Amino acid sequence: MTLLIGGLAVYKVIQIITSALPKKLNGWVVLLSGAILGIITSAFISSDNVVFSGLAMATLASTTHSVLRLITLTGDFSMRQSYK
Repeated sequence: MTLLIGGLAVYKVIQIITSALPKKLNGWVVLLSGAILGIITSAFISSDNVVFSGLAMATLASTTHSVLRLITLTGDFSMRQSYK
């Protein structure tokens, strides 16, 4: 459960950082910062294996981002189809 909450926290921090910056970041920068934030969060909650727990949190954060992006794109596509 802590990995899930930590992964959602990492996702939200990445989302806030990217929305606060005026320029869009490269994908590798977001991925690397997500992994680093996951490891920091894992060390903060003092899990057993910091590196693997941090990478699991980063994976959960990227999965959450991908699913939400897919839902958004599906909604946009269905709205375009309803206008035709």
